[in-house]
Amino acid sequence: MDLGECLKRLTLLRDISLNFSSYNSQITNEGLKDLIESLKKFTLIHSLNLNFASCSRITDEGLISISRVLKNFTQLQTLSLDFSGCGQITDGSMKDLSECLKKLNLLRTINLQLKNCSGITNDGVKEINEGLKQAILLQKITLNLYNCNEITNEGVKKICEGFESFASLHSISLNLHEWNIRDEGVKSLSENLKKITSLSKIALDFSGCYRITNESLKSISEVLKAISSINNIGLNFHGNYLINDEGLKMIVEGLKSLTCLQSLNLNFYCCTKIKKEGLNSLTEGLKGQMFLESISLNFIGCPEISQRDKDNLRESLKGFPRLKNTFIPDEYDESRDEYD
Repeated sequence: MDLGECLKRLTLLRDISLNFSSYNSQITNEGLKDLIESLKKFTLIHSLNLNFASCSRITDEGLISISRVLKNFTQLQTLSLDFSGCGQITDGSMKDLSECLKKLNLLRTINLQLKNCSGITNDGVKEINEGLKQAILLQKITLNLYNCNEITNEGVKKICEGFESFASLHSISLNLHEWNIRDEGVKSLSENLKKITSLSKIALDFSGCYRITNESLKSISEVLKAISSINNIGLNFHGNYLINDEGLKMIVEGLKSLTCLQSLNLNFYCCTKIKKEGLNSLTEGLKGQMFLESISLNFIGCPEISQRDKDNLRESLKGFPRLKNTFIPDEYDESRDEYD
């Protein structure tokens, strides 16, 4: 087969996945433009995964060039863009990304990894939201804005606004690590989530959001009460030292409302005000969850919770008929983040 015939056949590709993270110091905007030019012939693809994690020389110019080409890929159903660690990406490219998303009306799955792109602010979140709202067939949204600490309550209010129109949306994963948010912002986010009644999976990372209190956990509990069909939950409150037993009890009340919970991941690492009373309420609250298959409960760094308390919790879970995976680390175990 000659090269021409080979290229002709390649144009029939439906799935493309390219990982350039190993070339992080070599990839530039110019190289990225050359790549996207070569992809123009593949406008009929259904799935595209481009990983530029840690390619620190890429700037807004590079993301803009990608966005302006991708908006012609109108058959895309799955899109994953990873620019984690590309610290020169800012709000300046979010408008073009938003315009691109508005054209991709067949999208079912979107994964945007913008970890450590600290130049993204409330304005950038608003643009992302405006783009996503047009993709009414979306089923799964993953948005990682880890350490984008210029985002405040104003941004978190926008992040899921209008998503109730997505009749098939079943999974939302949001990494809000070190966002500059307070209880008011979490309440607004929760009010938006409550409207998405099709959800079966929620993963929310509030680690490092040191200003949130029990009031935020109350808001999240209201989401669980409003959508009883949720079966997969991940909540990360790593290091949120203002949370105490009352907050954990509120989460437990929300869990009691769920009728088919299969996977639960709660991370209260170094939430130093959580004590035995809170853990006991969790133990009691889980007793009705007979569909549980996987559970991860992290209370490392909670000095008022003893080894015996954790052993008692493990013992209480032995009667769950479907439970296959249990992770309750002791103080000497390394913490891990499971729900991404």
